[in-house]
Amino acid sequence: MNKQEIIDRLFDKLRNSGCRYPKWELIQIIDPFLEVLKESLEEGNEIRLTNFGKFVVKAKKGRKYYNIQIGAIGYTPDKRVIVFVQHKSLDSMSKIK
Repeated sequence: MNKQEIIDRLFDKLRNSGCRYPKWELIQIIDPFLEVLKESLEEGNEIRLTNFGKFVVKAKKGRKYYNIQIGAIGYTPDKRVIVFVQHKSLDSMSKIK
């Protein structure tokens, strides 16, 4: 699902509940929201969304590897990765039925 599909579904949900927002206003709300999330993750902050889950930035240590072509040992650089931890209410979705 991309950003436009999210806006379309949000527009439909709001319209069905009696709220009349035009799509261009939803775009002006969603874009800054995503920017705030992105900036917060870049700073290394954790983002918690109640009853949904949290996004956590974790440090991943570099690994050692062997380069066969030159016969030398090298190291990959350390990096930061974003991990999503789902809320308990979403556990039923991840179980295999």
